[in-house]
Amino acid sequence: EEGSVSSLYYASRVQELTLGLFSIGLSIALLPTFSEQAFRRDIQGMKKTLVFSFKFILFITLPAMVGLLILHRPIIQVLLERGLFSGLSTAMTSQCLFYFAFGLPFISGVKILAPAFYSFKDIKTPVTVAFFVMITYIGLSLILMNPLRVSGIALALSLASVLNFAALFILLERKIGRIQKKEIVLSAVKSAFSAAVMGLAVWFFMGQFDFPGMIFLEKLAVLSAAIGLGIMVYVVLSLVVSHEDLRSLKDVFSRKRDSTESGDKL
Repeated sequence: EEGSVSSLYYASRVQELTLGLFSIGLSIALLPTFSEQAFRRDIQGMKKTLVFSFKFILFITLPAMVGLLILHRPIIQVLLERGLFSGLSTAMTSQCLFYFAFGLPFISGVKILAPAFYSFKDIKTPVTVAFFVMITYIGLSLILMNPLRVSGIALALSLASVLNFAALFILLERKIGRIQKKEIVLSAVKSAFSAAVMGLAVWFFMGQFDFPGMIFLEKLAVLSAAIGLGIMVYVVLSLVVSHEDLRSLKDVFSRKRDSTESGDKL
């Protein structure tokens, strides 16, 4: 229907904000690390890097996914609902964002797996998988567009991302051997638990306000407070149930800051 293309475009931009902040940056940083490990045939080192990267990205993307699922409509209202961007436009775009959110961890996972193949100078495998995933995406879009309209295209992309991630993970294990999945799953469960509790807290908080009836500055304040509350709850819970992952995240940013300061001094 009218406005579908714009709804998909704006919703994808919001989703890609999270990818741009963390997943894309991590994938760029991983390629030279994987390349060095592949050159030295340090397969065990590569597996450890993969496990750490998956834990790191799940720690970031799971709460981001839950946040988008809970706050998809308020986010679009604050960012875009003004002028010709009506309530109907908000409804369409926020629904697209809702379904895009489900694919966030898997899209991020693909951005970890692809550099691992590139480090072995294997471009063919990710491209071949992407081709078949694209065909699947088109098929899913045609199926889901009827019941879900434009939102079906967003859901189709998320489902295709799951397939892309699963296929690359299986093929990478065939190339380098078994990856320690137990550690990844355990970390994912801890992050998912913290994210779920965070989501309930944010949902309850937002339920105390008549958000659609507020003026822009009030909406901005409430949305900012909800995001701040979510971050605080997630960090506190992570300190309790997933302290090692939070410490690893802190170490990453500490090394990044030290590297930046050293570069500035040079």
